[in-house]
Amino acid sequence: MRNVRRGARSKSTVKLEELPQGVLDPLPSTGEGEDDGPTYPTVVRQARNNMRKFDNCVVLTRVGSFYELYFEQAVEYGPLLNLKVAQKRCKVGVPSVAMAGFPFFQLDRFLKILVQDLNKYVAISEEFANDASSKVKSGGLMFDRRVTRIITPGTLIDEKFVDPYENNFLLAVHPLETVADPHHAVNQPAELRNRVLDAELSSVRVGLAWLDLSTGDFLTQATSLGTLPSALARIGAKEVVISDLIGRTLQHSIATMVEHDRRLLTYHAGQHITLPISAWSTMLESPVPAVTEATFSQEETSAGSLLLTYVADKLQGLNIKLQPPQRRQVFETMNIDKNSLKGLEVLATSKEGLDGGKGSLLHAMRRTATKSGSRLLKDWIASPSTSLPVINARLDLVSELLDGVQLREDIVGELRRSSDCQRLVQRFSMGRGDADDLLSLLKTIETTSAIADILAKSSCESAPPEDRNPAVGFPLQNLFQRFSLKDPQALAIQISNAIDEEGLVQSHRKEENDSAKYIAAAQGVLHSEGTSADLDDMSSVVRAKVAQQDPSEQEAEDEESWVMRKTASPSLQSLHNSLSELRHQREHLTMVLRDEIGIAPSATVLLCTSADSVAGAQSLALRYVAGSGHVCHVKGAKDVRLSAKAALGGRGGRATKSTRTFYNTDWSNLGAKMDLLKFQIRAEEQHVLQTLREQVIVNLVKLRRNAAVLDELDIGCAFATLAEEQGFVRPILNTSRDHKIVGGRHPTVKIGLEEEGRAFVGNDCFVGEKERIWLITGPNMGGKSTFLRQNALISILAQTGSFVPAEHAELGIVDQLFTRVGSADDLFRDQSTFMVEMLETAVILNQATSRSFVIMDEIGRGTTPEDGVAVAFACLHHLYHHNQCRALFATHFHVLADLAKDFDHLACYCTNVAEGPSGSFSYVHRLQKGVNRASHALKVARLAGIPEPAIQTAETILARLGAVSAPISGTNRPTSTDTKVETNDFKHARQSDRELGWRGEIEYQSNLESQYQINLEMTSRISAIFGASQPFDPTHRYTTSWILPPTFLAIIRVLLSVYAFISIFFVFGWDGAHRRHDLSRHSFSLFTDLTYWAIAFYFLFSSLHTFSYAQTGRSWLQKWPVALQIAHAVFYTSIVTFPILVTAVFWAILYSGTWFLNDFDGWSNTSKHALNTVFAAFEIIFTRTSPPPVAHLPILVIILALYLSLAYLTHATAGFYPYSFLDPKKGSGKLAGYILGILAAACVIFGIVWAVIWARRWLTEKKMGMHGKFVKGSSVTDEEMVEVTRERMK
Repeated sequence: MRNVRRGARSKSTVKLEELPQGVLDPLPSTGEGEDDGPTYPTVVRQARNNMRKFDNCVVLTRVGSFYELYFEQAVEYGPLLNLKVAQKRCKVGVPSVAMAGFPFFQLDRFLKILVQDLNKYVAISEEFANDASSKVKSGGLMFDRRVTRIITPGTLIDEKFVDPYENNFLLAVHPLETVADPHHAVNQPAELRNRVLDAELSSVRVGLAWLDLSTGDFLTQATSLGTLPSALARIGAKEVVISDLIGRTLQHSIATMVEHDRRLLTYHAGQHITLPISAWSTMLESPVPAVTEATFSQEETSAGSLLLTYVADKLQGLNIKLQPPQRRQVFETMNIDKNSLKGLEVLATSKEGLDGGKGSLLHAMRRTATKSGSRLLKDWIASPSTSLPVINARLDLVSELLDGVQLREDIVGELRRSSDCQRLVQRFSMGRGDADDLLSLLKTIETTSAIADILAKSSCESAPPEDRNPAVGFPLQNLFQRFSLKDPQALAIQISNAIDEEGLVQSHRKEENDSAKYIAAAQGVLHSEGTSADLDDMSSVVRAKVAQQDPSEQEAEDEESWVMRKTASPSLQSLHNSLSELRHQREHLTMVLRDEIGIAPSATVLLCTSADSVAGAQSLALRYVAGSGHVCHVKGAKDVRLSAKAALGGRGGRATKSTRTFYNTDWSNLGAKMDLLKFQIRAEEQHVLQTLREQVIVNLVKLRRNAAVLDELDIGCAFATLAEEQGFVRPILNTSRDHKIVGGRHPTVKIGLEEEGRAFVGNDCFVGEKERIWLITGPNMGGKSTFLRQNALISILAQTGSFVPAEHAELGIVDQLFTRVGSADDLFRDQSTFMVEMLETAVILNQATSRSFVIMDEIGRGTTPEDGVAVAFACLHHLYHHNQCRALFATHFHVLADLAKDFDHLACYCTNVAEGPSGSFSYVHRLQKGVNRASHALKVARLAGIPEPAIQTAETILARLGAVSAPISGTNRPTSTDTKVETNDFKHARQSDRELGWRGEIEYQSNLESQYQINLEMTSRISAIFGASQPFDPTHRYTTSWILPPTFLAIIRVLLSVYAFISIFFVFGWDGAHRRHDLSRHSFSLFTDLTYWAIAFYFLFSSLHTFSYAQTGRSWLQKWPVALQIAHAVFYTSIVTFPILVTAVFWAILYSGTWFLNDFDGWSNTSKHALNTVFAAFEIIFTRTSPPPVAHLPILVIILALYLSLAYLTHATAGFYPYSFLDPKKGSGKLAGYILGILAAACVIFGIVWAVIWARRWLTEKKMGMHGKFVKGSSVTDEEMVEVTRERMK
């Protein structure tokens, strides 16, 4: 182009061949024509243009060391981010612009708020330096600002706030068919039109494709719109994408499901063209084989194409390498619907809603050592397998790791050293890996090699094939064979030879120093306008650097830190050698300049001058100062004077009283050469780093394959550890439709009860061809819901590949698991509690197959009793005759047992309540065969705190309605058969089970119940005298603590007993060694020593009782005869009373006021007269005992009287009084006073102990809710456990 100037005008001419050909490139974002508004500054104008281009995003613009928001986005999001909104001034006549900003190092913090908390899309606009030509084109702009990436909740890659224990899935949903507008069918009634539409929508085929950009996982599945809610809950995507071109009806239906699941829904704009799978290769680590490509359905291909198109749009050209798509078939995994995942608390608790929260199955199962293992565990639990080979392979691995304890510990120890390899290699596939990531990858490869060696060694040491259990395969050998180690190990050697770890650490320190100036600039703003959280984001190390930095002298570090070793490449070695030579030249030049500045004096003067002056200007140094360049620097007043002449000879510098800088031509030239070499070294280091990145990408498939093996091994170790901790057993899986569980337990409830010191009552379940449905009745809080849930969870665990909480388990494969438990409404969608219940029930009845497992709890309770019974029976009838699946059906509608009496494959079971003579009751959680026609709702109401007048009114109405009937009836008949007959039926059922072989190891004692009845009668009579509960200590108050676990309590009691016995026998030994045998003989007549013996034996016995309870849930104390049980209660009362009496009498009457002559006497007397009270106080304060009955007080008086007789018997036989005040010669009145005073003191101490124990129970149980054995807020009391002992016996 040529410009010809003619006066004030100009004319441009251009040749035809100089015109650009083809499609014109879009104008840069800084073009003037894009903004027709006021002439804002360039940065503001660039931000405005990006805001218009990405109008649905929050645009963060990089300006120097800050990210800034402008215009309305600053006003809207500034307060949400706790940022001060300021006004940026512009030119005269141009209105100011609202702006807010934050330092660049806080980007992750604010991204978390915007993306995760507020579900916003964020466009990151980075600045790029313009070269000379670009500056001319842009009108002299130093930087161009372009959006490099759009961050959404589903497109997070390596941000610090990404949850390492969960996948960050992005899901695309694409329906294959369209649905006709129902309004066209005007001749049909509205209700019929809606039913037709719902049926048509449910059958629409839908393609799902989801990926995790942080790991590279890419999966697809074909499903239907009716099962989409379950798929959404199972996948747990952070963001769901649909095309904006699908019909409104389908859009509305999908949007309702996504919003109901509380997921972010994104409409992808623009024409969506379904790309063939072969076109996905540019985004995959390896192409999809043609044979595999043919297996993908059309809807899956459409969803995958939509997903990849959306990702490419958000990444703005950033290259990614995903794993080839894995196709999930519906029949390959157990389908757990959304309501079951929520009701069973598989992934999250129903109250808190936190994934992996305490109380969920995922939390109870998590014993993994790696983050990637935790993610795979969640996927396995949410999608249990239905393939017998896959399940058995997992169980074989768990079995082998369970048997090899040392092997498992070695593997877990190595796994803990590894990094998250899946996310590491994904960062490299996107070109984002750095030297730190390479070192983490190196450690992971080393860990993989170490584990491979462990597996190889284990395979060599394992039993020969003929000695192995044929039911168990060779899982460890199979895992070992899946490792690909050769190339990754070569890569590890390359990384180890290339990266200098020390240099990398120094490099990080230098980066902190470099960032100090940015933080110093932001620190003033944070102090004046920020919050404490803002200041906390700056690390203490960086803030220390800011504090140490001298603002008047900010000089660069003289020595560089190199990330790569000098031997990483030949070019790098050569450059470092050249740099070393230049450094030698710098040292020589330094010595020359020092000699030139400091002229050596004559020999005569040398005698009178110091050595410093002879050496010249020793402080002179050659440095590079930012903003000044290469300068000569001297420090100290003397050296400043010496350097004055040299400074005049060089170029200008600056000087103070203590420092001087000046330029030297030789140093400037030498410094320029060193800078050039450093730049070349940095460039070569980047080249080496890029080479290593490429090698990582070359080994991408093998690294991911090895990582997958580590994850499976991690889960296998976790399952084995859990089985060892909780006593899980290996389930037997088959293709039958049976569900046979012996001694099943709820995996999460059991753990919670154990934390409170409470035992879980296991139950059997034999649902199958013979008894396809169990109809379960029983009282409120009787454990019906727990029983239902535990069997569903056992099925999930078994098909996940884990051992299960039971004594024996044999299960048929379940294709779908459905639950209808709990109650909730959805007022926002105009759905009542009953409507929600019916919607969930409809899903079950419409989708359950003969291989499904269904649990239904309290169907029909949200309406009138008549309608509820009708609906409940209709569901039961449909499950029995149409679905024909395994089902557990719990209800309070006892009439259902009568209506279903002709169902040959239905059995009735129930829980029960055992009532005592005084009106107390306890729950019998063990299931019995029969129907319990009493729900005992009023008992629960009373325990919940309903006012007594209201309870009485309810009892009156209940009696008037005639609702009180026999507690338990026969199997299917509403008779008044008593409990005894029903129990015999239950025994026959147990006997048949034993004949089948399911519980052959359990022997049933025929005389157990009659003996128990005798014990109960004896206990009742004695309790009338001593105030004991029926049966003795039913809630284990003597063996549990309100704050200490039973095992820990037993250990403490053992230690106290050991200390007491050691003290006694040590005193015997001491007296014998010092020829004080008489003292040892006399001690058996001293009340103090007798009390101390009692303390030693009490803590011994109580520790044994507590240990037995901690191990079996039933203490030895409960097996003792009633007389010994009562004696133990009196024993407890005596050891919490008499030690205090001994202490009081000794220090008040017997102690002379002078300390003992030697340390031994001081220790022995302190143990017997002070520590004894401490031991008693421990039993008073930390156990759960009740206040001692008043009937124990006369027994204590009798014991004191018996001791008084012993004292005078001792005088008659041995010739001495145990205590001097018992001598009648000192006056009968004085003696009587001592005796009556001690008796009165014993009564007072008894009253004090009673009051303290009562106050402790009131405070810990009523106020604090710390029931110890029972969960907080439990309604179980001492009188509610009459039948517990019998039910716990096998």
